[in-house]
Amino acid sequence: MAAFQSSGRLVRATTIVTEEIRPLIDWLDHNGCTVVTKATKEFVDASGRREVKGSLNIELAVDAFELVDYMDDMVLFSSHGGFCSLVRAVQRRGVRVTDCGLNHC
Repeated sequence: MAAFQSSGRLVRATTIVTEEIRPLIDWLDHNGCTVVTKATKEFVDASGRREVKGSLNIELAVDAFELVDYMDDMVLFSSHGGFCSLVRAVQRRGVRVTDCGLNHC
């Protein structure tokens, strides 16, 4: 957080994560992030492997659009490559986006 605060005014830091990583959630909350969680669903696939499902893509996109009128810059940390449409839509609204994940939009 300090790195972002030193380069401007940090209004809100939101982290959207699945419930299965409780130590990270607690650390983020303690360090000033707004933490949004979603329960995961466990199932066994056709080959007998345990799978955990907990997509947070919609939550991230909705959160970004609720804030788009209140921010000049958005920094996106995601290992998911499917956020290019979100990045372009936010940029069309005049927000500078720094993509620190695998999107490379």
